[in-house]
Amino acid sequence: MDQPDRNNQTDKQTTRSEEDGKDRGLINRRTILSTLGVGVTGLALIGAGGEIVHAASSTVTTTSATTATPACVLASELTEGPYYVALENIRSAITEDRTGIPLELRVTVVDATTCGVIKDAAVDIWHCDALGSYSGEEALGTSGQTYLRGTQLTNGSGVAKFSTIYPGWYTGRAVHIHVKVHIGGSVVDGVYQGGHVSHTGQFFFDEAVTEQVKLLEPYTNNTQSFTTLNQDSIYPKDSTGGALVTLTQKNKNKIEKGFLAEIVVGIDPNATPDPVGVGGGPGGGTPPGDGTPPAGTPPAATLTTGS
Repeated sequence: MDQPDRNNQTDKQTTRSEEDGKDRGLINRRTILSTLGVGVTGLALIGAGGEIVHAASSTVTTTSATTATPACVLASELTEGPYYVALENIRSAITEDRTGIPLELRVTVVDATTCGVIKDAAVDIWHCDALGSYSGEEALGTSGQTYLRGTQLTNGSGVAKFSTIYPGWYTGRAVHIHVKVHIGGSVVDGVYQGGHVSHTGQFFFDEAVTEQVKLLEPYTNNTQSFTTLNQDSIYPKDSTGGALVTLTQKNKNKIEKGFLAEIVVGIDPNATPDPVGVGGGPGGGTPPGDGTPPAGTPPAATLTTGS
């Protein structure tokens, strides 16, 4: 769900960041953090995975040992998997009727060669629901549905924003979000058309956080086998730049209040990389079980109200 107050604050921060960096035309780590609304205390952690940054405090709690990744590293090309649907509908709110812990996703797209932010890149994402099912798939009984799929253009600070839920999981795959970055196209009647794909990848989540998420509905109803990052054949263990999101817990005492997930994706805007492992090949995965979606409607998430 959109949060006008938060967005207004972010827009003000963005304006200041752009003014600071306009003479250089480049984006350094401090500029990226200002753009994303992250305090300077998190400077060494940009692009690194496994952190929870409490919004009400400058304290950073690292849940696993990580190594800082340069903000403008070229993100690894990863398989699009078998569940990509070329909808390219321009929208930021993609949850529809799916229940789960709210997730505000902010993706910053930069040129990996110059570190300059890229405006009007089309960030196209899709992921499974809390029970491990994708929309738009006949084999899963979701043909014609569009939940948890959407495309947004990056703004003048290179940021695309989405309102979604924390993804679930399915056998053979760690928790992840798929992404494509399109360059050079245009929006016609609310649909992104033309251009070329400069990046296909996936975003991954810290397992210590996921272990907490698994304790809440509707995730408790997911019966699929859980796969760790180390067990996932697609997770780029040696080059996590552009792959591990940084999670900010909205309320440090209640994870059910949701998270802000931020990531910087470095691309070559002129490139058209060859597809990697397209379809159900290595790492494609098959949610859930034998391909049959769980019976019935997923139960409503148990979300506690309060600050």
